[in-house]
Amino acid sequence: ANAMALSVTGVSLTDLRLGAFMAGGPSHSGQLVTVDSAIQLDTVWACIRLLSETIASLPLKLYERETEETSSTARSHPLFAILYDRPNADMTGVEFWGCMVASLLAWGNAFAQVVRRGDGTVIALNPLRPDRMTVRRDPETGGLVYTYAWQQQYLTLTEGEIFHIKGFSFDGLMGLSPITVGRQSLGSAMAAEETAGRTFKNGLLTQSYIKAPTYLNNEQRGLAKAALEDYAGAINAGKTPLLEGGWSVESIGLNPEAAQLLQTRAF
Repeated sequence: ANAMALSVTGVSLTDLRLGAFMAGGPSHSGQLVTVDSAIQLDTVWACIRLLSETIASLPLKLYERETEETSSTARSHPLFAILYDRPNADMTGVEFWGCMVASLLAWGNAFAQVVRRGDGTVIALNPLRPDRMTVRRDPETGGLVYTYAWQQQYLTLTEGEIFHIKGFSFDGLMGLSPITVGRQSLGSAMAAEETAGRTFKNGLLTQSYIKAPTYLNNEQRGLAKAALEDYAGAINAGKTPLLEGGWSVESIGLNPEAAQLLQTRAF
Protein backbone atom coordinates (compact mmCIF):
# COMPACT_ATOMS: atom_id res chain seq x y z
CA ALA A 1 0.00 0.00 0.00
CA ASN A 2 2.86 2.37 0.85
CA ALA A 3 4.58 1.61 -2.45
CA MET A 4 1.37 2.28 -4.34
CA ALA A 5 0.82 5.57 -2.49
CA LEU A 6 4.33 6.71 -3.37
CA SER A 7 3.95 5.79 -7.02
CA VAL A 8 0.62 7.59 -7.37
CA THR A 9 1.02 10.73 -5.28
CA GLY A 10 4.75 11.04 -4.73
CA VAL A 11 4.26 11.61 -1.00
CA SER A 12 4.36 9.42 2.07
CA LEU A 13 2.22 9.62 5.19
CA THR A 14 5.10 11.24 7.08
CA ASP A 15 5.75 13.88 4.43
CA LEU A 16 4.98 17.40 5.65
CA ARG A 17 3.67 18.41 2.24
CA LEU A 18 0.88 15.84 2.37
CA GLY A 19 -1.45 18.44 3.86
CA ALA A 20 -0.63 20.97 1.14
CA PHE A 21 -0.96 18.30 -1.53
CA MET A 22 -4.51 17.55 -0.38
CA ALA A 23 -5.33 21.20 0.37
CA GLY A 24 -7.66 21.51 -2.60
CA GLY A 25 -9.90 18.77 -1.29
CA PRO A 26 -13.06 17.34 -2.81
CA SER A 27 -15.67 19.54 -4.47
CA HIS A 28 -19.46 19.41 -4.80
CA SER A 29 -18.97 17.75 -8.19
CA GLY A 30 -17.06 14.89 -6.56
CA GLN A 31 -13.78 15.87 -8.23
CA LEU A 32 -10.59 16.08 -6.17
CA VAL A 33 -9.14 19.47 -7.07
CA THR A 34 -5.40 19.98 -6.68
CA VAL A 35 -2.91 22.12 -8.55
CA ASP A 36 -1.81 19.11 -10.60
CA SER A 37 -5.38 18.27 -11.63
CA ALA A 38 -6.63 21.85 -12.07
CA ILE A 39 -3.76 22.85 -14.36
CA GLN A 40 -5.04 20.29 -16.87
CA LEU A 41 -7.98 22.63 -17.49
CA ASP A 42 -7.27 24.79 -20.53
CA THR A 43 -8.36 27.99 -18.80
CA VAL A 44 -6.19 27.46 -15.71
CA TRP A 45 -3.18 26.53 -17.85
CA ALA A 46 -3.67 29.53 -20.16
CA CYS A 47 -4.08 32.03 -17.29
CA ILE A 48 -1.08 30.83 -15.29
CA ARG A 49 1.14 30.57 -18.37
CA LEU A 50 0.15 33.98 -19.76
CA LEU A 51 0.52 35.86 -16.49
CA SER A 52 3.77 34.19 -15.42
CA GLU A 53 5.48 34.54 -18.82
CA THR A 54 4.32 38.15 -19.21
CA ILE A 55 5.53 39.26 -15.79
CA ALA A 56 8.77 37.26 -16.16
CA SER A 57 9.58 39.08 -19.40
CA LEU A 58 9.54 42.47 -17.64
CA PRO A 59 13.05 43.62 -16.67
CA LEU A 60 13.67 43.67 -12.93
CA LYS A 61 16.46 46.15 -12.27
CA LEU A 62 17.93 47.29 -8.97
CA TYR A 63 18.18 51.06 -8.47
CA GLU A 64 20.01 53.23 -5.96
CA ARG A 65 18.84 56.66 -4.90
CA GLU A 66 21.27 59.48 -5.61
CA THR A 67 19.20 62.45 -4.44
CA GLU A 68 15.63 62.94 -3.32
CA GLU A 69 14.56 63.25 -6.95
CA THR A 70 17.02 61.13 -8.95
CA SER A 71 18.16 57.52 -8.97
CA SER A 72 20.30 55.29 -11.19
CA THR A 73 20.73 51.59 -11.86
CA ALA A 74 22.96 49.93 -9.28
CA ARG A 75 24.90 47.74 -11.69
CA SER A 76 27.82 47.38 -9.30
CA HIS A 77 25.61 45.98 -6.51
CA PRO A 78 25.81 42.17 -6.14
CA LEU A 79 22.01 41.84 -6.23
CA PHE A 80 21.68 43.53 -9.62
CA ALA A 81 22.92 40.55 -11.64
CA ILE A 82 20.98 38.09 -9.48
CA LEU A 83 17.64 39.85 -9.82
CA TYR A 84 18.03 40.89 -13.45
CA ASP A 85 20.20 38.33 -15.22
CA ARG A 86 20.93 35.03 -13.46
CA PRO A 87 19.41 34.25 -10.03
CA ASN A 88 21.19 30.88 -9.86
CA ALA A 89 23.45 28.61 -11.88
CA ASP A 90 20.57 26.81 -13.58
CA MET A 91 18.11 29.55 -14.52
CA THR A 92 17.96 32.86 -16.32
CA GLY A 93 16.08 35.78 -14.82
CA VAL A 94 13.08 35.13 -17.08
CA GLU A 95 12.93 31.44 -16.10
CA PHE A 96 13.29 32.17 -12.38
CA TRP A 97 10.64 34.88 -12.18
CA GLY A 98 8.31 32.88 -14.40
CA CYS A 99 8.63 30.01 -11.93
CA MET A 100 8.03 32.30 -8.95
CA VAL A 101 4.93 33.95 -10.46
CA ALA A 102 3.50 30.58 -11.56
CA SER A 103 3.93 29.25 -8.01
CA LEU A 104 2.26 32.35 -6.61
CA LEU A 105 -0.70 31.95 -8.98
CA ALA A 106 -1.14 28.22 -8.32
CA TRP A 107 -0.35 27.90 -4.61
CA GLY A 108 -0.64 31.49 -3.40
CA ASN A 109 3.01 31.43 -2.31
CA ALA A 110 6.43 31.60 -3.94
CA PHE A 111 9.59 30.56 -2.10
CA ALA A 112 13.28 30.79 -2.90
CA GLN A 113 16.26 29.77 -0.80
CA VAL A 114 18.71 32.60 -0.25
CA VAL A 115 22.30 31.40 -0.66
CA ARG A 116 25.01 33.61 0.84
CA ARG A 117 28.78 33.75 0.99
CA GLY A 118 30.61 33.77 4.28
CA ASP A 119 30.43 37.57 4.43
CA GLY A 120 26.65 37.51 4.01
CA THR A 121 26.56 38.59 0.35
CA VAL A 122 23.68 36.98 -1.56
CA ILE A 123 25.05 34.87 -4.42
CA ALA A 124 21.98 32.86 -5.51
CA LEU A 125 18.22 32.42 -5.23
CA ASN A 126 17.01 28.83 -5.64
CA PRO A 127 13.25 28.35 -6.15
CA LEU A 128 11.43 25.94 -3.83
CA ARG A 129 8.13 24.16 -4.45
CA PRO A 130 5.39 25.73 -2.28
CA ASP A 131 3.57 22.40 -1.82
CA ARG A 132 6.65 21.03 -0.04
CA MET A 133 6.96 23.94 2.39
CA THR A 134 5.47 24.46 5.84
CA VAL A 135 5.75 27.68 7.85
CA ARG A 136 5.42 28.04 11.60
CA ARG A 137 6.35 30.59 14.23
CA ASP A 138 8.86 29.59 16.88
CA PRO A 139 7.15 30.31 20.24
CA GLU A 140 10.49 30.92 21.96
CA THR A 141 12.16 33.32 19.53
CA GLY A 142 9.06 34.65 17.74
CA GLY A 143 10.77 34.13 14.38
CA LEU A 144 9.42 32.13 11.44
CA VAL A 145 10.75 28.65 10.73
CA TYR A 146 10.47 27.19 7.23
CA THR A 147 10.60 23.42 6.80
CA TYR A 148 11.11 22.08 3.28
CA ALA A 149 10.44 18.42 2.46
CA TRP A 150 12.27 16.90 -0.51
CA GLN A 151 12.87 13.21 -1.29
CA GLN A 152 12.18 12.16 2.30
CA GLN A 153 14.67 14.74 3.57
CA TYR A 154 13.81 17.84 5.59
CA LEU A 155 15.57 21.19 5.35
CA THR A 156 14.93 23.75 8.08
CA LEU A 157 15.51 27.38 7.11
CA THR A 158 15.26 30.66 9.01
CA GLU A 159 13.72 33.92 7.83
CA GLY A 160 17.08 35.20 6.60
CA GLU A 161 17.48 32.15 4.39
CA ILE A 162 14.09 32.42 2.64
CA PHE A 163 12.68 34.82 0.06
CA HIS A 164 8.91 34.47 0.43
CA ILE A 165 6.25 36.16 -1.73
CA LYS A 166 2.74 35.45 -0.48
CA GLY A 167 -0.62 36.25 -1.96
CA PHE A 168 -3.81 37.15 -0.13
CA SER A 169 -3.55 35.75 3.39
CA PHE A 170 -5.59 35.51 6.58
CA ASP A 171 -2.69 34.77 8.93
CA GLY A 172 0.23 36.61 7.36
CA LEU A 173 2.26 33.41 7.19
CA MET A 174 0.94 31.62 4.11
CA GLY A 175 -1.01 32.95 1.14
CA LEU A 176 -4.25 31.33 0.03
CA SER A 177 -4.12 29.20 -3.09
CA PRO A 178 -6.53 30.39 -5.82
CA ILE A 179 -6.92 26.72 -6.77
CA THR A 180 -8.07 25.85 -3.25
CA VAL A 181 -10.40 28.83 -2.94
CA GLY A 182 -11.95 28.22 -6.36
CA ARG A 183 -12.12 24.44 -6.12
CA GLN A 184 -15.93 24.31 -6.44
CA SER A 185 -16.07 25.99 -9.85
CA LEU A 186 -12.90 24.21 -10.96
CA GLY A 187 -14.37 20.89 -9.86
CA SER A 188 -17.48 21.55 -11.94
CA ALA A 189 -15.30 22.36 -14.95
CA MET A 190 -13.30 19.16 -14.41
CA ALA A 191 -16.53 17.17 -14.20
CA ALA A 192 -17.72 18.72 -17.48
CA GLU A 193 -14.39 17.79 -19.11
CA GLU A 194 -14.72 14.21 -17.86
CA THR A 195 -18.32 13.96 -19.07
CA ALA A 196 -17.38 15.32 -22.48
CA GLY A 197 -14.52 12.84 -22.76
CA ARG A 198 -16.75 9.92 -21.90
CA THR A 199 -19.39 11.11 -24.37
CA PHE A 200 -16.88 11.25 -27.22
CA LYS A 201 -15.43 7.90 -26.14
CA ASN A 202 -18.89 6.38 -26.45
CA GLY A 203 -19.37 7.76 -29.96
CA LEU A 204 -21.48 10.73 -28.78
CA LEU A 205 -24.01 8.30 -27.31
CA THR A 206 -25.40 8.71 -23.82
CA GLN A 207 -25.69 5.74 -21.51
CA SER A 208 -28.39 3.40 -22.83
CA TYR A 209 -30.12 0.09 -22.14
CA ILE A 210 -31.95 -2.51 -24.20
CA LYS A 211 -35.68 -2.84 -23.50
CA ALA A 212 -37.32 -6.24 -23.93
CA PRO A 213 -40.99 -6.43 -24.96
CA THR A 214 -41.82 -8.90 -22.15
CA TYR A 215 -40.35 -10.95 -19.31
CA LEU A 216 -37.85 -13.61 -20.40
CA ASN A 217 -37.32 -17.15 -19.20
CA ASN A 218 -33.83 -18.53 -18.59
CA GLU A 219 -33.42 -19.87 -22.11
CA GLN A 220 -34.56 -16.61 -23.70
CA ARG A 221 -32.30 -14.64 -21.35
CA GLY A 222 -29.27 -16.64 -22.50
CA LEU A 223 -30.12 -16.01 -26.15
CA ALA A 224 -30.65 -12.32 -25.39
CA LYS A 225 -27.20 -11.99 -23.80
CA ALA A 226 -25.59 -13.47 -26.93
CA ALA A 227 -27.57 -11.05 -29.08
CA LEU A 228 -26.48 -8.14 -26.92
CA GLU A 229 -22.84 -9.09 -27.44
CA ASP A 230 -23.39 -8.87 -31.18
CA TYR A 231 -25.14 -5.53 -30.66
CA ALA A 232 -22.20 -4.13 -28.66
CA GLY A 233 -19.76 -5.37 -31.28
CA ALA A 234 -21.71 -3.66 -34.03
CA ILE A 235 -21.82 -0.39 -32.08
CA ASN A 236 -18.05 -0.47 -31.43
CA ALA A 237 -17.43 -1.17 -35.12
CA GLY A 238 -19.56 1.80 -36.15
CA LYS A 239 -22.27 -0.35 -37.68
CA THR A 240 -26.03 -0.17 -37.31
CA PRO A 241 -27.31 -3.23 -35.41
CA LEU A 242 -30.64 -4.96 -36.04
CA LEU A 243 -33.11 -5.41 -33.19
CA GLU A 244 -35.97 -7.85 -33.65
CA GLY A 245 -39.10 -8.95 -31.82
CA GLY A 246 -40.05 -5.60 -30.35
CA TRP A 247 -36.69 -4.93 -28.65
CA SER A 248 -35.68 -1.26 -28.45
CA VAL A 249 -32.87 0.97 -27.21
CA GLU A 250 -33.63 3.48 -24.46
CA SER A 251 -31.40 6.26 -23.08
CA ILE A 252 -30.60 6.98 -19.44
CA GLY A 253 -30.09 10.55 -18.26
CA LEU A 254 -29.79 13.76 -20.25
CA ASN A 255 -28.20 14.01 -23.65
CA PRO A 256 -25.28 16.48 -24.08
CA GLU A 257 -27.56 19.13 -25.67
CA ALA A 258 -30.10 18.98 -22.85
CA ALA A 259 -27.29 19.12 -20.26
CA GLN A 260 -25.81 22.16 -22.08
CA LEU A 261 -22.44 20.39 -22.00
CA LEU A 262 -20.78 22.58 -24.63
CA GLN A 263 -22.05 25.77 -23.02
CA THR A 264 -20.81 24.62 -19.61
CA ARG A 265 -17.35 23.85 -20.97
CA ALA A 266 -17.21 27.17 -22.80
CA PHE A 267 -18.15 29.04 -19.63
